[in-house]
Amino acid sequence: MDISLKLREAGSVLAWMAKTLLLRKKTPLIGVVIPNNTCNLQCTYCPVKHLEQDVVPYEQIVRDLETLYRSGARFLIVTGGEPLLWHDNDKTLEDVIRRAKGMGMHEIVLCTNGTLPLDSIADYVLVSLDGDRATHDRIRGNSYRRILENIEASGHKHIYVQFTVNADNHHVMKQTVRELQRHSAIRGILFSLYVPYRGANGEELTREHADAVIDRLIDLKKRHPDFVVNTTAALRHLKRDDWERPTWINTCIYDGEVSPCCCRRDIVTAEICADCQLAACVESYVIQRMEPSALLEYLRYAFGPSSD
Repeated sequence: MDISLKLREAGSVLAWMAKTLLLRKKTPLIGVVIPNNTCNLQCTYCPVKHLEQDVVPYEQIVRDLETLYRSGARFLIVTGGEPLLWHDNDKTLEDVIRRAKGMGMHEIVLCTNGTLPLDSIADYVLVSLDGDRATHDRIRGNSYRRILENIEASGHKHIYVQFTVNADNHHVMKQTVRELQRHSAIRGILFSLYVPYRGANGEELTREHADAVIDRLIDLKKRHPDFVVNTTAALRHLKRDDWERPTWINTCIYDGEVSPCCCRRDIVTAEICADCQLAACVESYVIQRMEPSALLEYLRYAFGPSSD
């Protein structure tokens, strides 16, 4: 276990809680930075592939990081596009992450499709993988085997999988968990429900169907509490559809433009936001509310025996 990392994370959360409770300030804790729209896959449900394939210059990304830091964010999510494709002359994404660390970001999560080598100094690597081999390759292209090979070859100690659930893959959730548990390099799985962003064309779950899927996720959480990293509290809010959005604990920036919550403005509308079922965002919401059960689960993940 990286005690120094865990203590820095805990210190940031405690400082944020104190500011929120004592000063009544709604300060973001989590920042999202987007260095590029470019990607080497053409996933069926991805809205970014319909955008201009822009690459943000390094100096602008540094300004974006400074904006997030001044807002109060200390936890950073780097996403795209495929962020590992980003470069600006001799600068690579590792230079961006190194700059964020030097600036004072205490936890950096790299979101990637996993098709490129995963040798990163990011504190956590979140790899998109959407089912068993046949299902994933149908949705995201012929990449399943390469992703698992990159995960096994990485040596990174904090690799997690993100599974985006839609009408095309919900039937393989259980078997995907069983399969991924065989890979010791994978620390856990985070399930998220598909959101029909502007420009996306995935298979959306109906509300009734989504409720049934969430019930199955809650059951998977009970059966695999240390591997399914969604909190029970967040899953219950997702089922009741009673969580506040946009959240104020998150803030997103792309090429100098700041958006509330975790989505850039060019793929979301007020209507999409109001109907959002993004489970990862609900996880932020339960921290925003400082729900004790969720906080205890996060502490168990951070300092429990599986965090060696």
